[in-house]
Order: sequence, then structure tokens, then C-alpha cells
Amino acid sequence: MKSGIAKNSKLISIAAKRGWKNLRNNKEKYKKFCENRSRHMKSLTSKEQGRRSKKGWDKLSNKEYNKRCKINKLNWTDDLKLEKSKQMKDYFKNNPTEATRRVILQHSNKTIQEKEEFKKKMDLINKDPKKRKLASKLIKLKWKDPEFISKMKNRKSPAKEYMLISPTGEVFYRFGLRKFIEEFNFNETLVRKFINTKLKVKKETTKKLNKKTISTLDWEFNNI
Repeated sequence: MKSGIAKNSKLISIAAKRGWKNLRNNKEKYKKFCENRSRHMKSLTSKEQGRRSKKGWDKLSNKEYNKRCKINKLNWTDDLKLEKSKQMKDYFKNNPTEATRRVILQHSNKTIQEKEEFKKKMDLINKDPKKRKLASKLIKLKWKDPEFISKMKNRKSPAKEYMLISPTGEVFYRFGLRKFIEEFNFNETLVRKFINTKLKVKKETTKKLNKKTISTLDWEFNNI
């Protein structure tokens, strides 16, 4: 016969809270639990980690959220910031393409409105005399670092983002001109000729109607 407790969510919740409280009071067991939990979370994919993290934050009430933010703020000490900064620098140094990938992914996931708002915000920051002076000072210090100078001299030009509008009105966002030209089999000369003109590529503008030219007709190309 099954116990009635198994069907009583209130009793289960009380028992779970009591068990969690007892675990927290036992420092050795709690430390071991945290280490095991940390290892398990690190073994998950970044996508799954993000999903779980978002789910956890979404469950919090406004009061719990504000309380958690205050705790995190107190935990985020200057020493921890410095340690985390060093870890990230080492990580990006060993994974040179990761920083660019993250920036591109973050930017591509934004809506047109969010991109416009971000642009306006950056314009205001860049026009602030105090911030410009501080940025100038930091940049000058960076250019005194031989490692930074070497990195900048060998860096690749960042890929620009483009908005492509198909003949049917479907919109595509792509990074890198050559990449999307190869992907859609476009005529590069026509793309470069019509980009940012707000005009669609018309048949009358070309004499040769090969496969690439036909693929490019009636498309509109804009640099974002």
C-alpha cells in the first residue's frame, strides 16, 4: 500500500526543506554536495546550462530576485573580479575565435529595434567627454603592452553584417560579404554595385544572364 505522503505535495515540500536545511547545517556534506553539483553542471552543454539558469531565474519572484541580486553583488568582490578577468583572458587567448563568435551571436540574436537602441546608447556614451577621456587613457596604456600590439597587428578584420531582402520579401541577416555571396551563389559585381542603394537588382543592369546573375536578380542588399 502506498503512503499518503507520496500524494501530498505540501508534506513533500516540508520534508524537502527540512532535508535541505539539515544539509546546509552540515558544512562538510554541503561542501561535498556543491563540488559534485558543480562538476555535474560543468559536464552539461553550454545550451543546457543556459536553459537551466534561465529557468531558475524565471521562477524567482520580484522579492527573491532583488534579494539574489544583492547577494551576488556582495559576493562579486574586487578579488573575484580580477580572478575572473584573468580566467577569461586566458580562455580567449587559448580560443582566439571564441570572443568574436560570442559577439556575433549576441548581435545576430538582437531584433532590429534592440540594435537601434544599442546604437543610440553607444552614441550617447561616445559623446560623453568624461568617458571619451577615460577610454583614451585606457587605449594609450594598452598600446604600451607588447602583447596587445602584436595581437592588434595580426588581427583579422571583423566581418560586417548585411541584411538581404529576397524577391519575395524574405529577410536574411548574414556576416561577411563573401560568405553570403558564396552561400546564395550571387554575382559579386552586382552585389557590390547595388549594396546600400536601397534598390533591387534589375535585369536591365546586366548584359550576361548566367546562373549567378539570375540568382542575384530582384534582391536588395544593405550593410547594417
